[in-house]
Parts: sequence; structure tokens; C-alpha cells
Amino acid sequence: MIMIKENQFKYAYAKVELILSKTRKRIVCGSEKKPVTVSAGFIQCEKDNDYTSILKTVDEKLYEAKRNGKNQIVF
Repeated sequence: MIMIKENQFKYAYAKVELILSKTRKRIVCGSEKKPVTVSAGFIQCEKDNDYTSILKTVDEKLYEAKRNGKNQIVF
């Protein structure tokens, strides 16, 4: 989980995209190159959110991304 200060949605989204784009490259396993897919759940927290609710919500978004075909960000 990456947490960034409030009101920095564009900055946070750009950081997540950068991390995912670097991670999506093929990995080498012996002599084979294997594709890597990355899914991410992305939420914008409010001041009154507690850690448990943040984790639950972002986890739901992550699994939504996986159900939708993987290799994407859901927010």
C-alpha cells in the first residue's frame, strides 16, 4: 500500500502508473521471458477513514481489478 498526502490525486495516480509500468515488463526465468501482470486498487481517503476501512476498501478495489481482467488500476 502506498499512502500519499490528501489532495494529491494526480501525483499519486502518476506514481502508481510509474510503478505498474516498470513492474509489467517481462521477467527472465532461466532462458524464458515471462509476462507479468499487475493489478492495483486506488482510493482517495478522507480524514475520518481509519486504517481498517482504508485497507478493506483498497482490497476490494484490487480484487475488482483482478476480476475485470487483471493488469489495470481500479479506483
